[in-house]
Amino acid sequence: MRRSVIIAFIAVLSFLSVPLQFSAHESGSDDHSEEPNKQEIEEGTEVHGIDISELTEEELKYVPESWRDGKIEEDETEHPEAEEHYDPEEDNEKEERNISLQESSYINNYILNNGLSAAQTEYNHLHHLPKFGYRFTGPEGIVAHETANDYSTIDGEISYMSRNYQNAFVHAFVDHERVIEVHPTNYAAWGAGPVANERFIHVELVRVDNKNQFIRSINNYATYIAGLLYKYNLGYDNAEWDGEGTLWSHEAVSRYLGGTNHVDPHGYFERYGYDWAAFARLVYAKLNDMGMQTENTSKLGKIKSEEDPIYGDPEDNQNYKKAGETYSDHVYFIKQQGKLRGQTYYLISDHHKRGEGVIGWVNSRDINVKSHTGIDSKDKIKAVKGSGSAYSLAWGGEKDKVYPDLSTMEGEKFEVDLTEEVGSTTWYRGMLNGKRVWIQERHVEQFANTMFNDVPPGSSHFDTIYELVDMGVINGYPTEDGAEFRPGESLSRSHAAVIFTNTLDLPIPDDVDGVLRNFDDIDGSHMYADQIAATYKAGIFRGSNGKFMDQPLTREQMATVIAEAFDLEDAEGYTDIKLSSVSPDHKRNVQLLAHHGITSVPENFRSYENVTRGQFATFVFKAMKN
Repeated sequence: MRRSVIIAFIAVLSFLSVPLQFSAHESGSDDHSEEPNKQEIEEGTEVHGIDISELTEEELKYVPESWRDGKIEEDETEHPEAEEHYDPEEDNEKEERNISLQESSYINNYILNNGLSAAQTEYNHLHHLPKFGYRFTGPEGIVAHETANDYSTIDGEISYMSRNYQNAFVHAFVDHERVIEVHPTNYAAWGAGPVANERFIHVELVRVDNKNQFIRSINNYATYIAGLLYKYNLGYDNAEWDGEGTLWSHEAVSRYLGGTNHVDPHGYFERYGYDWAAFARLVYAKLNDMGMQTENTSKLGKIKSEEDPIYGDPEDNQNYKKAGETYSDHVYFIKQQGKLRGQTYYLISDHHKRGEGVIGWVNSRDINVKSHTGIDSKDKIKAVKGSGSAYSLAWGGEKDKVYPDLSTMEGEKFEVDLTEEVGSTTWYRGMLNGKRVWIQERHVEQFANTMFNDVPPGSSHFDTIYELVDMGVINGYPTEDGAEFRPGESLSRSHAAVIFTNTLDLPIPDDVDGVLRNFDDIDGSHMYADQIAATYKAGIFRGSNGKFMDQPLTREQMATVIAEAFDLEDAEGYTDIKLSSVSPDHKRNVQLLAHHGITSVPENFRSYENVTRGQFATFVFKAMKN
């Protein structure tokens, strides 16, 4: 960490071999992030060879605030804390220690052979540090730093960084006694120039006073970094020699990625007869020692190739069987997964019960995996569209096909008894032509005999109405020739109470009459007394001035009860929607519906109009899926 001084320009450093290239736009950011930044940075402002005035708003997240203001750290500037601890005699002691140090391999051997224990990580996150994500979904590696300050302490370094975070801040500090994480590693930091900042976790090694302390600090340092590689399933790949990998020195960042000119921690390591290669080997050894850690899960998987190995024990990777024809083109249940040396493994079986039908472990790189969750076991009647295939298992493989071609079964009744989600796709299990099969949602439709006369295919709210019917949330009105839903009719508050009770599976209070005494206009004789009482207890319908007011809901009132029922929360940024016609009591909730994608009417929400039964079905279904 360094004090900041004002500069007008930093010359392009001659040793940078690779020009800065951001890839934040590759992470799927919105189009507006590609526009020039709006922070009024003076044109031509260069920092370590980067013209930051040309960066987009998305890219500027990874540039420290002080850089944007024309400030940059200066290498010769020391901490105030360093001056407080300075002792000239210690310089001579350090020189004498350097002469007597042994080879770097001795340090690793001492740590590993003596089972040196590492300090437990202290999580003292500084909440005022900026929080912004990495360019992708998580960190891509770790950068190892050292503080370059002989006269400070771990607390002094953290204190200085906390006060000067606008110039730089990292995730953690390590010394011979402590490991202190000061910033969540799920968020990025300003530790080593913009290119590294968008990709890596940054860890600082605090300088110590003697050989014994150095060994213990290196042990803590390697253990913590190996733990991060393990936690994020990054594996071990030393970037020092080719600029590609998961373990980086600050010097490697300067050499291969640019945006910084630091060369740590090499010089400090050399002081104690240590080097980067030895440290990288120690991290690798620590990662290997972490062993297999397993956890329960619920997924489905398909092995990618007949050549892919299946292990009885992932720690014995020399003994395995190839998937071959026997285990390929088939979907497997995954009820357990584990991590070993930074790699993820899945335990596959051909039985849905945990521990039964186990086949072996497969590395995550060799198997396609999707989440597997149950939705409901309600009976539904569907019709085959005539496309796709029917399988013995959801998301089945080639060997799992029961009816390879459903085109010959178009219109046939499919009696569903189980609904599950695989990844983001819904699958139905049921009886078709005498056989129990699984069919993907997009290959079935509502069976004609279960449809409402007034909600034909292609009509407004068709999909959401029948989804809620299938879930048992809503029903219609019987008629002589079938049934009607009456989607254009206004929805009453009591009917809304019924829908909320069914959707949220609200418990009916034991003392319904007692609950309804909160209303002057409703008692236990009401047709929907149970549901009104349930929504009162859930805080959805509390009435006004002691009255339930069983009358049609307006659209703005609907927004408020949906926001309450589904616990919609504020989030950064808002979807643009005009609120001028919305009553003050309901503006926030209409905005919440827009932000969560539950309404898509930005110009005129028609807040005082009554919400119809069809509209309410769509609003509720979208809120459920939110």
